[in-house]
Amino acid sequence: MRIAFNFLFILSLSTQALANQNANQDENRNCLEKRYVFDIGSGSTKSKGYLVDICQNKLIKNLGEVNKAVRYQQCISSSIDKSSITEECLTNGLRALKAIEQEYGIDCGEHKCKGVATAWARNAKNSSELLNTFKLHDIHINLISQKEEGELGFKTALSDPYLKGVDPDKLLIWDIGGGSFQLSVQDEHDEIHTYEGPWGLFNFVHQLKEDFSLKGINLTKEGFFNKDELKEILEYTSHELGKDIQKDKLIVEKLKTAKVVGIGRIMYMGIKYELDLTNPISKEEIKDLIYEFAGMTVSEAQKKYPKLPDHFAPLIQQALILVYGVMDGAGINKLEIIESTLTDHLVLDQSFWHGEVTVAQQSF
Repeated sequence: MRIAFNFLFILSLSTQALANQNANQDENRNCLEKRYVFDIGSGSTKSKGYLVDICQNKLIKNLGEVNKAVRYQQCISSSIDKSSITEECLTNGLRALKAIEQEYGIDCGEHKCKGVATAWARNAKNSSELLNTFKLHDIHINLISQKEEGELGFKTALSDPYLKGVDPDKLLIWDIGGGSFQLSVQDEHDEIHTYEGPWGLFNFVHQLKEDFSLKGINLTKEGFFNKDELKEILEYTSHELGKDIQKDKLIVEKLKTAKVVGIGRIMYMGIKYELDLTNPISKEEIKDLIYEFAGMTVSEAQKKYPKLPDHFAPLIQQALILVYGVMDGAGINKLEIIESTLTDHLVLDQSFWHGEVTVAQQSF
């Protein structure tokens, strides 16, 4: 009798343990969510997929990354009124998002898909037309201000393991996109202050060629700038950028002691990774690379630097000129570049996923 009782008691405990295990598994399954985050920038549409534990707001694993080149800012700069997205770009923008969905093997109508739009959408008077089209395809995009873009960049960098233990007061985070750049620091009240740079890669080149044409200098040809052109181009870029940066007293003060850290795909993929650079990267290294590309063809550049992809190789010298111009104009002698993107912060940002947007944001 006692043996039978013990057996039944053990069986009941086992049954309860199994029930608890199944309940925990169900709870764990309910806590897991796949999220796909889009950073629709001025020169490309970036995306990352993540598996997230929403109960603990913790990243479980990355599900991959898909990026498509869509030159929104280039379209805007070359449009008739220089402030509209062309019909071709509208079509290409949606096509890029559908191609990204296809590569992930998902339908955003059945998965969490959300993102931000940056400088190009601020610059184009008809950006809402495209963002509303995205919404019809269940991809909800927040148009963020440049200040918010700077804040996101700073928070993104702080969460990177590379900067673990670094005092935020001793950091300046620098993000360059296709339509703007941001220099962000933390002020004495622990608020993030951002210098809102006027140029990104694409509108910088357009402005450069336009201003030089007024001087009778033709920079409209294809290919890299030559050595005879570069001296004046570098002086122009440093002067135009530096004169405004120097007016920002907090940025100037921070630069005396701050570690300058570059983030984003142009910085990390376009410059550090594809040109095989190591931290810290000096201003003189950047200048030497600019002159190294002078006289090269794009195919010669790709032969020397095989990681340069076809869509970015023709732009590499221009990207370096913009980086050098900011460094020289602001008085930055060296920087360190890390592999952090806005999507890495946004995936766990509760307010972003629960629709709590600020006044400066427009949710489409």
